[in-house]
Amino acid sequence: MGSGLGISRIHGGDPATPSVNAGINSDDFPTDWGTFQEVSELILSLPPGCVAATFDISTAYRITPVHPSQQHMFCVSWQDKVHVDFAVAFGCASSAGVFGSVADMLVAIYKVHGFGPIKKWVDDFFAVRLPGHSWTEEDFIELTGRLGRYIGFDWGLDGKTVAFPTDKFEATLSLLAGWLVPRARFCAADAARLHGKLVHAASIFPLIRPFLPSAARFANSFRVPRAHRYPPSALLSDLRWVLDILPALPRTVSLAEREPYDMGWWGDASTSFGIGVVVGGYWAVWQWADGVKVGPHQSLDIGWAEAVAVELGLLVAIESGLIHSLPSHARRLRVRSDNEDPPPLCVMPAQAVRLVWNTKSQSVVQEQLGSIAPLPSPLRPPCRAEERLILWKGVTVPPPSTIQHPAIEHLRHIGALESLRDARAYGSGLRKFHLFCDIFSIAEADRLPASFEVLNSFALWALADPQPGDIALATAPAFEPVGRDAVRKYLSAIRAWHLAQGWPAPLSADQLSSIDFHLRGLERHVGARRVPPRPPVTIHMLAALRAGLDLNNPFDACVWAAAACAFWGLMRFGEITVRSRAAFDGSKHIKRADAMTALDVNGKLYARLDLPAAKTARQGEIQSVYLVVQGPTVCPIAALRNLTAVVPAGPADPLFSWRDRNGAVRPLVRDAALQRINSIFRSDGWGTAFGHSFRIGGAAFFLAQGADPEIVRLQGRWRSMAYQVYIRAFEQVASHHLADLSASHGY
Repeated sequence: MGSGLGISRIHGGDPATPSVNAGINSDDFPTDWGTFQEVSELILSLPPGCVAATFDISTAYRITPVHPSQQHMFCVSWQDKVHVDFAVAFGCASSAGVFGSVADMLVAIYKVHGFGPIKKWVDDFFAVRLPGHSWTEEDFIELTGRLGRYIGFDWGLDGKTVAFPTDKFEATLSLLAGWLVPRARFCAADAARLHGKLVHAASIFPLIRPFLPSAARFANSFRVPRAHRYPPSALLSDLRWVLDILPALPRTVSLAEREPYDMGWWGDASTSFGIGVVVGGYWAVWQWADGVKVGPHQSLDIGWAEAVAVELGLLVAIESGLIHSLPSHARRLRVRSDNEDPPPLCVMPAQAVRLVWNTKSQSVVQEQLGSIAPLPSPLRPPCRAEERLILWKGVTVPPPSTIQHPAIEHLRHIGALESLRDARAYGSGLRKFHLFCDIFSIAEADRLPASFEVLNSFALWALADPQPGDIALATAPAFEPVGRDAVRKYLSAIRAWHLAQGWPAPLSADQLSSIDFHLRGLERHVGARRVPPRPPVTIHMLAALRAGLDLNNPFDACVWAAAACAFWGLMRFGEITVRSRAAFDGSKHIKRADAMTALDVNGKLYARLDLPAAKTARQGEIQSVYLVVQGPTVCPIAALRNLTAVVPAGPADPLFSWRDRNGAVRPLVRDAALQRINSIFRSDGWGTAFGHSFRIGGAAFFLAQGADPEIVRLQGRWRSMAYQVYIRAFEQVASHHLADLSASHGY
């Protein structure tokens, strides 16, 4: 007999026959359990200088005999023979207690002989050697094990930490991925194993706990243990969340809880009015919709309203960018509610907030947001801007555009995704459209598909910038004006959304001409509006940046290499950085293996960076960036060599990467890099730079030095002379080409 037999279910096939476990009360077989919480408290109480070891008894159950008087209960009839098991079996309700009595005895013996403190979990023993004691692992006769691991975790005594071992973590991710394979089916043992793994992982990753009940329900729903069933959609949805969450969380956490970080987060809910929140100086108010009743004897009570207030406060923190600026030690956040006196406190894990930032709303914060936000809707879940064209839906079902076959529909979906080359900018335009619809109460059914009347109205609203004295517009709804070019892009975004959702393009050529006719006149009325140009990074700023960085520091060395390559290679900042740590993808982002150095035909050193993906590259096309030797202060090749010396990494690691305090290789995140760069620029009086400022500055510098414009175009990988639009610093170019020309004429 073994774990695969499921002893609690064996009863000869007759449901009326009680199982073996039905006659066993596990409370009659007590044993001590060294739980996660107990071990955490033990480690926090230890003085400096302690060391620990873990020991495991091999095949613990199989070496524990069953009393002869009980062996008749452990029989299996097979092929006209009765097989008797003489050792305790997995799945038997009393097995843990039976072996536990032996293990408890061992713990008592160890303590009498001076070992300890000791905790145990079934056949795992966790023993701590205090300062001044001298016993060794060998003193645990017939017990062996690996240092540090107990109940599946690595415990750090010096740092008071606990870590999820890499091998177990990867195995957990693989298990979850296996459950998400389409049409996969599982038996009761599979379901029990999944639930057990999730419960185990939840000890160190509490953020996944809300997604565990569906796994427990499925594991307990089997009437025939060996039957293979499809997982319910609720379980698959929860597993997708867990699979998204786990890679974004640190696998090593501190056992010591810090005081919650106070970012000035207050929230209040009123049953008669609505919800108000204040977060870090930002505030927002929502009133209950007509017909919504909150309070005693209602389906929605004040507890529900307070929970909504916390969620809305989180959205305010995300939209305002406060989440991104949290200090690294802010592992928990203090949230206040003033329904009681004194105000009660709740603590929110900062990892949960950062997770929403990293995986769902990062690009939202990066957009040019106005003072108005779209209303929440289940049709428009929080997601990255580039995901909106796919994830944001309408209430009306589109007409079929393909035959009803899963393979064809999948191909259509792939085609839609690959066609959205500017999905992030389109996502911003789609957000603006729904903002307009919310302000003017456009029904969901009229948003997709959208009529000419709605889209023409949207275009006029987006461009309008009423003057205070314009009486006709004095009582109009709120405006968030942009330029005519931006409005055209918004209309392109709405067109792409329609196509991606299976609808035809909403506007004909004549209708677009009509909209543009009115936009031209309205633009003349309000005055042409242009976004302020982004300033360039100059050669002097580049030198100042290098002087302000510590090139022996891993992060600073990475920032410098990225900045130097962006300037001299005319690279987009998105080609050298990622949006978040979890966003790095070796098929899209440059790796160490994608960089090389060589000598050209003149024997001069150069570096080549092969970009797996680029904005202007066709599908599968590799674009190359070429860097040559510059002066020693600002040389990009020297910066790359310094990076490889300070931050050694493997060929599959990000080219622009650094190592944290735990030695983990981390990609360079865009916002963290710009924050470090601008801290130096501002301290030196240079103002604020943007990611594109390096590309602009590099092109301007080359032209100022008389470089052939065609060479500049090739270096920047522009497909046309469109690069001229990006040259902001004409003052750098003007003197080189235009100054002192009158001297040749004697003036």
